[in-house]
Formats: sequence, C-alpha cells, structure tokens
Amino acid sequence: RAIVCPDKFRGSLRAAQAASAIARGLERGGFDEVVQLPMADGGEGTLEACRGAVAQHRVGCDERVVE
Repeated sequence: RAIVCPDKFRGSLRAAQAASAIARGLERGGFDEVVQLPMADGGEGTLEACRGAVAQHRVGCDERVVE
C-alpha cells in the first residue's frame, strides 16, 4: 500500500497529474493499492487541490458557480 501526496511540478505538471504519474509507476512496480492525495502549499494550485478533495465546482462572491 502506498499514499502519493505530491505538490505541483511548476511549469510541467499539476498536483493531480503528478500524483497520477507517480501512482502508475508504483503500480507497475508491484504496489497493489495506491491512494492519490494531490497537495498544495498554499500557493499556485491550492484551489485546484481543494476542489479535487471536497467539491466539483467553485462559487463566486455573488453565489454563482464559476467554471
């Protein structure tokens, strides 16, 4: 069992993409269960990491859904 919790790779991969790539490598290496938990340090990518964890949409100050 493995848990993959990367931050983004600035300029190349978002945190979710990095987690997916690392997980694929671990699975090829023999891990039968890999949990992906993309992270962020409070800078770029934080909102995207939070959206993946708790919701599927953003709501603006006027309560309209933001795409």
